[in-house]
Amino acid sequence: MKLSDLAKEILEEDQVKNDITTSKLASLAQKKAEFNIVTREPAVFSGLSWVEAVATQSDIQFSSLPTEGEHFDSGSILIFGSGYVSELLAVERSLLNVLQQTCGVATFTASIVEKVQKAAREKGISSESIPKIFHTRKTLPLLRDLQIDAVLAGGANLHRRDLASRMLFKDNHKRLIEESGQSYADFLGEHLSFSEMQEALVEVDSLAEALSLKDLGVKNILLDNFSPEQVQEAVTKLPGVNLEVSGGVNAQSIGQYVIPGVARISLGCLTHSVRALDLSLDIC
Repeated sequence: MKLSDLAKEILEEDQVKNDITTSKLASLAQKKAEFNIVTREPAVFSGLSWVEAVATQSDIQFSSLPTEGEHFDSGSILIFGSGYVSELLAVERSLLNVLQQTCGVATFTASIVEKVQKAAREKGISSESIPKIFHTRKTLPLLRDLQIDAVLAGGANLHRRDLASRMLFKDNHKRLIEESGQSYADFLGEHLSFSEMQEALVEVDSLAEALSLKDLGVKNILLDNFSPEQVQEAVTKLPGVNLEVSGGVNAQSIGQYVIPGVARISLGCLTHSVRALDLSLDIC
């Protein structure tokens, strides 16, 4: 779905053309006014494409817009604009609902990236050995592209956008394979070409499983729910493998997973449970 179409659906959901409260203001709401959107806490901005999509569905004009990834202090004005008061009052909540979410994702992601960099500095890890941070597919339906943009604005990286983007074997795939009577490694060796074996990301639950896949020629292994100690052992025993850590990693524990030899850390919490940022739209 195009973002402009999504904006249309979201505005229709909130019945912006049938605002019975604002209708009582009569002529008071028919005048034009300026407005701004303010952050009540430190923020990293994301959501420019959403603002532009809302503009296509309204007569609201935005005279000053931030850039993706721009940092703001608490109390800063993010956006200036103007429009009819009636439309500003009607669109306000839908506009802010998405912006609060995207800015929340960008701001939280930036804090995670900073925690990783701080842990690397404390451990004396060189910049080229710092694990990169990635999102997952644990996103809100139909808002994935906006959330991915927010993760990128916060300084993290693009994982697979969708199921067609990359081959990733996870626990349920493995369960089905093993129930058919084949081992994980035997099945992959039989059904994947050499190039697919080099490209696919394969999730494992144990070091023994990871070692069997390495021997098979798998180059990208996802360590699922490994403790930091288990990750350290995997790094030692799996040289030459691109290791991704996922599962159970959060803002409190991520510093423990900043280990040379870990290429990537993916976190569902970047998108699935982020707190919306405190933004407000004020008519001037």
